[in-house]
Amino acid sequence: MDHLVQVIHSLSPDDQKAFPGFINRLRKKNNRKDLELYHLVLQHDSENANPIVEHLYKRSPNKAQKEAYYANRKRLLRHLSDFIIIRSQTTDPSKAASILGKINLARYLFENDDPGLGWKYLIEAEDQAINGEHYDLLNSIYNLQIENYSPKCRQELTVIIDKRMRNKQMEDALERANIACAVVKQQLEKYRLQPTPIDFEKLVKEILQTYALDELVSTRPRLLYKIISISRSAILAKKDFYAFEPYLISQYKMLANNGFNPSQRETQLGFLYMIAHTLYRNRKFEESSRYLAELQALLLMASKGQQARYYPRYIQLLAANKVFGGALPEGIRLLTDALADPKIKLSHQDRLNMLVNLGVYHFQQDDLDLVHQCFLEINHSDGWCTKIMGSEWVLKKNFMEVMLYFDLELTDLAESRIRSIERKFKPLFDSPNYGKAATFLRLLKQVIQDPNQLKDPGFQNRVDTSFEWLPLEQEDLQEMAFYAWLKSKMQQRPYREVLLELAKG
Repeated sequence: MDHLVQVIHSLSPDDQKAFPGFINRLRKKNNRKDLELYHLVLQHDSENANPIVEHLYKRSPNKAQKEAYYANRKRLLRHLSDFIIIRSQTTDPSKAASILGKINLARYLFENDDPGLGWKYLIEAEDQAINGEHYDLLNSIYNLQIENYSPKCRQELTVIIDKRMRNKQMEDALERANIACAVVKQQLEKYRLQPTPIDFEKLVKEILQTYALDELVSTRPRLLYKIISISRSAILAKKDFYAFEPYLISQYKMLANNGFNPSQRETQLGFLYMIAHTLYRNRKFEESSRYLAELQALLLMASKGQQARYYPRYIQLLAANKVFGGALPEGIRLLTDALADPKIKLSHQDRLNMLVNLGVYHFQQDDLDLVHQCFLEINHSDGWCTKIMGSEWVLKKNFMEVMLYFDLELTDLAESRIRSIERKFKPLFDSPNYGKAATFLRLLKQVIQDPNQLKDPGFQNRVDTSFEWLPLEQEDLQEMAFYAWLKSKMQQRPYREVLLELAKG
């Protein structure tokens, strides 16, 4: 993927709006080609340079214009790099970028004969690095303190050396932890591609013992969170939330018994969200809501950066629990308000998820025009959405659009979209993890070609025997939702009624 396109489209909507002001911060110039290039890439995510060069220079590209284009690309990428670094410092001052900035400023001050101010920034950087558990940066800080030590310093040299030695041990432990995470990831990748179950607790325990990390995880929750987050990526791919739930909750309770300090708030927020989401996917909506309430309370004490990351996820999950708990209008209101509220800073991922989920909820109310409006507001190609959200998300969106076109009696559009799905997602359907999706597509195609089959008992029997279902408590909620639509058509009942019936078992 083109690096410039990737960087620009990774910015949040708010950052995309703020960047032109940043690029003109020193002095505003008219006819800036780098800024014009930015707007062109923002509007069109094409990786073909020729149309952009032609648009920039109002003629077919030649060698000189191509050279000017690449010079503008480099200039624009430098501005984007500066913007992202400064933005990361202002959104969450505990991040590594802010600490690194203070280290570099201190080094500059030492080199320019202002050691007093240099030490001031080093001490601030040290406090931030300790709170954020940035042990690699702490190593640089202590080395700089030792290098610039003088008798006027408030701390004894032996104290600084001792801190450096202890930090070096922790840094070494975290390097082992990174190796352990890589091994966990490798093992889980094998699991993701195989139908056999896995004992998460046994796998993680053995790897922690191998790399002498058993005791460290109890005092460094962020380490355990990182390993479990990697495990969760395999769970999301294989949808084995049932096996993941008890392990995830037991690990969180073990850490909670030891207590989380304020510097570990990010880790605690991550755990609470993972648990609430896992319980939701296992259709334990009340339990999920209880963990969400704990998450909401913690967000009140969180930094602005943490709130920006977790509040949109909290709203989406709260809305989902409301919908399956019988309060569909409340779930719709939560997402509608969040999408319209300028105070809530939504990433591309959050906005896309909210629009699709809102469309799903309107679908349950049979408000087809509102469903259609939600999909129109996405306003991006499937290719762009795949880069941001992944293939599975786009596949589910496409399925929803086929179902919408069928209900709107737009048969030609439904058939066209199915042909597109068959062409674009063939590699996905070849995977055993997408067996139900392939079956659903085949049945959906038959229904669209001949809707009268829905009344045929033979077809209904084929539908019921086509899916290989797990025990009800282990079955995936999202896959169940697509089947519920098909079943509602066969039984000529409201979709929401059938869906809630299946979800509650």
